[in-house]
Amino acid sequence: METGIVTFFDIKACGFYRLKKNAEELEHKFGDADDVFSELEKWLRNKSVEESIPWDVDTHPLRNRTYCRGVAVDDETKDRVIVIYRALGSAKGRLHAVKRSAAVGASESETAKTITNDNDYIWVEPCYYWLIPEYNKIASIVFPHSGADTARMRNYIFNFVVNHGDFGRAKNTTSFSKARTSYSDEDILVSKTVFKFDEDGKECNCVFKFLTEITKVNKPGENLLELREDITQTIIRDTTVARTEDTRQPLLRLMSNVLSEFLGGDESKFKKPKKIEVKIDGAPSEQEIKDLLERNADDVDWVDVGFVLKDSTRPVWLKRYMARTSIFIDDSDGVEHLSPEKLLSEIKSVRNDLIQAIIYNDSSNDESINVAEA
Repeated sequence: METGIVTFFDIKACGFYRLKKNAEELEHKFGDADDVFSELEKWLRNKSVEESIPWDVDTHPLRNRTYCRGVAVDDETKDRVIVIYRALGSAKGRLHAVKRSAAVGASESETAKTITNDNDYIWVEPCYYWLIPEYNKIASIVFPHSGADTARMRNYIFNFVVNHGDFGRAKNTTSFSKARTSYSDEDILVSKTVFKFDEDGKECNCVFKFLTEITKVNKPGENLLELREDITQTIIRDTTVARTEDTRQPLLRLMSNVLSEFLGGDESKFKKPKKIEVKIDGAPSEQEIKDLLERNADDVDWVDVGFVLKDSTRPVWLKRYMARTSIFIDDSDGVEHLSPEKLLSEIKSVRNDLIQAIIYNDSSNDESINVAEA
């Protein structure tokens, strides 16, 4: 059995918006997530995984490659599951490994490499996403055998739309050179695609946007940013590994080393986790709190950051402000990747339970929890 951690995101924008000087000012004109993912499903039909990259790899040889396993749709709820593959190794398919016992700073690199381009396999890591149009959400699902990369998923969808979709509209792509950074003389080629939209005889240019934001837990009817003024201390917790001295007799140490070669043992019992806790007076800025939420949304193993509030001794932990739940796949051992159809079927069987994580945190829900007592 495998356990997947489900993290929910609000879809702040997915469709075509009027082109404006102020890019943050959104004026929706047409299209939605259902339209976009329906077109993606059609485009992927009869393609191989290798053909599922939505941009020209010859034009962008250094861009990290992203593939798609497929899209499955539930005709009843309109939910969709999309599985993307993020390629491991370099853009040219080289995969490098280093010997685990290699010393840090050693003159010899002790590396091995393999070339995958000329073989039948592409080294990848799957990333699973669940689109929920009914609640205007999308969720990442992370299993022990998979990862999550929401920014990469959004970028994949964006490139599909601008390179392969027209959604019944005329579109125009222009390219121009732009400085890579303010400190570099090198220019990069930038493309901008606009879609024509006619409304009552008035034509305007639209651009595609796909923006998401971590679904935040409301306790009680407040979000973490609104509690910032009451934060008196910030706590950062992490762990590292400390080696403990092997005090056994030399003969026993030798026997352990010999047996480990034959039996696959390790020296983990001579390593122990070391807890680290750093306390900082004061509160992070609003932007720092937003960055903490966004940066760690896909990281289910991240330890935590806590905040001590006025008139309270118990910290409020950041993880509690991310809407998360779990899904269990009984017949999965992590050896085979899950197909979109398989994962969608598993989601459908427990959908109501999973959705509770959204409903509970809906701002319209009057039930609340006292933050100071949580």
